[in-house]
Amino acid sequence: MSFPKVQHLVAKSILQNFADQEGKLHCYNKVQEKCFPLTPENALRESYFYTEREEDGTPTNEAEFRLRNIESAFKPLCADLIATARTSSEMRLSIADVDTIRTFLKAQFVRSRGVWNLLKPRPWDERVKKDVWAELIFDAKLHPAMDEAVESTGIVLATYGDLEKAFIVGDSPVCLLTNQQEGHSEIFLPIASDIAIVLSSTVDRFTEIQLDIRTVNVVNRDIAKHSDTIATHCPVMTESIRNALSREGDAS
Repeated sequence: MSFPKVQHLVAKSILQNFADQEGKLHCYNKVQEKCFPLTPENALRESYFYTEREEDGTPTNEAEFRLRNIESAFKPLCADLIATARTSSEMRLSIADVDTIRTFLKAQFVRSRGVWNLLKPRPWDERVKKDVWAELIFDAKLHPAMDEAVESTGIVLATYGDLEKAFIVGDSPVCLLTNQQEGHSEIFLPIASDIAIVLSSTVDRFTEIQLDIRTVNVVNRDIAKHSDTIATHCPVMTESIRNALSREGDAS
């Protein structure tokens, strides 16, 4: 079995939906403090990010190959969801479709840079750190609010208009919003610059609604906070997010 060196932190089929007319993503790396354009092939990726080790040190890519299977199942469904949102057409989700969304969203959450950043401070050697991926991606016990929302039914949310209303994508692209007073949770996964899939514990059916700019800003801010690299379809928007993060850093 071959071992792909380049491993994306977000599925390329998602990244492509954030590219501009020239096929470029406009990225900002918070560690390097640099903005730069990249193709989806070259964006939000790292070498051997999901490569694990057997007890004898032998490399294995079980997590990477199983993630590819999850992505392959989700890709055509994602395209249908985007088309439905943009044409305001009707779409029915089967039980299998909902399970595919749940599986993809959960895997995308735990495979992220944000989760890896939480793991790094732990006193494990490199081999043990790598061994956690398969368990995390496929058997993770998530935050109770996340588990509750994952059991809900998907919603397609579409936003249109000026650039400031666009969603961003990051190497931690999933946002969990919890309203403790009202006792419900929502998971947002932007799948294009104008569309997000949402799993909400307050709904029991597939529906489609329009988001307000406040919610879009909250989702973007959470993704930017937990990601090392973010990307948008527009350099002006990327620069705006960089400036906002800089102001937050100065304030802290």
